[in-house]
Amino acid sequence: MHAILISRDGTHVFTGEQATKNPAVNIFKLSDEKEITTYQQLKGHKFGIIQIVESPVKPYLVSLGSEPDKGLFVWDWVQGTKLTVNKLSKPV
Repeated sequence: MHAILISRDGTHVFTGEQATKNPAVNIFKLSDEKEITTYQQLKGHKFGIIQIVESPVKPYLVSLGSEPDKGLFVWDWVQGTKLTVNKLSKPV
């Protein structure tokens, strides 16, 4: 795991994998009973995820891939869908 973020409402944790062949943004749901359950996995990055940012407008999430991936993904994390992806041309 290289990136971690707690949702604005405190109900979910987002983590970004780094040292795997097919890295994912993992989403975990936090319950009132202090249980953590896997909610969703978002896949598309090739070399790792270095940053995750939650949009102020739910349900959007942005993830940034490490070098040489440099993919900037926008997700609907509730539906588990990739909305758009761009490759950055400058170093991250």
